[in-house]
Amino acid sequence: LTDGSVSDMNATKHAIIAAANAPLSIIVVGIGGADFGPMHQLDNFSEVTQVQSRDIVQFVEFRNYQHDKRALVQATIAELPEQLVDYFIEKGIQPLP
Repeated sequence: LTDGSVSDMNATKHAIIAAANAPLSIIVVGIGGADFGPMHQLDNFSEVTQVQSRDIVQFVEFRNYQHDKRALVQATIAELPEQLVDYFIEKGIQPLP
């Protein structure tokens, strides 16, 4: 949960690149009325930076879903299945029969 922006975007980008090799997803929910532009950049990290990195960040603004818990949950976990499959493919992990 965050109520503001990233204080050190460069360090955050490096941390995301390093974490992309781990079985990890980063879910950030923005609370309040702050400008979350930088958080959206992190959500679209590989597209914005042209860095070849597995997409592990999902950012959702709470205010867009505050009156619909189901939609909030769906938006928050929307990318998890794809992130999991991408990790398995990248590591050559086959599903069990």
